[in-house]
Amino acid sequence: MERLLTVLTLLLLVVGATAQTWAFQSSLAPEIQQYFLAQQQGWLGADVGTSVYLCNSTYLWIWGDTVVGKLLPNNTRWMYAMPRNTISLVDMTAPVTNTHYMRYAVGSETEGFWTPDVPTRWFWATAAAAVDDAVYVFASQLWQNNTGQWGFVQDYSVLISIPDSSGNPYSWTSSQQQLPLSSPTVSWSNAAVVSDGFVYVLGCNTSSPYTSYNTLARISTAALQQADLSQM
Repeated sequence: MERLLTVLTLLLLVVGATAQTWAFQSSLAPEIQQYFLAQQQGWLGADVGTSVYLCNSTYLWIWGDTVVGKLLPNNTRWMYAMPRNTISLVDMTAPVTNTHYMRYAVGSETEGFWTPDVPTRWFWATAAAAVDDAVYVFASQLWQNNTGQWGFVQDYSVLISIPDSSGNPYSWTSSQQQLPLSSPTVSWSNAAVVSDGFVYVLGCNTSSPYTSYNTLARISTAALQQADLSQM
């Protein structure tokens, strides 16, 4: 990863020596929210949430822990499964329909739409990039160790490659590869952006006690399509 940069370095390249203040504002988006209301039975909500544009006004949404169950008359939720990752396909020009795709097993702690090749592990898929018909998902591979603040730790980051995202998602094929330089303290799954023939991947380094650093890497779309992660 010879092109590894810290986000601070990238910002200096962008803004130069001139100080710059960025202001951000958030607001509700009811035209999007309508696609993600709790169902009477099935998808009740999820965390994380990242999206990538595919084609024809269609977006792929990727979720983390997802509540699957039933909405009760008093507006409370009865949960009977929590897959670790699920997806939604949303056509912004189409009527609101059931857009959610899930794989889960009642009582499972590791099941998800994508499940690691390593038993007892699970994926939190938190970033994605689309190149032509392919989708590349950047995920953390985690496992339960019942220690520390959260009770789980990361093995490393994984690239999930879907060569053809057309058709029904349940029919998609995918492969998994460990991302370079990822470890229990270095992840590559914060964000991904496609620009000028490259995919830029934002990560995080927590190897220093009480300190974390944002990191940035890039890989050409050609290398990504050839599954050549040595170029990252």
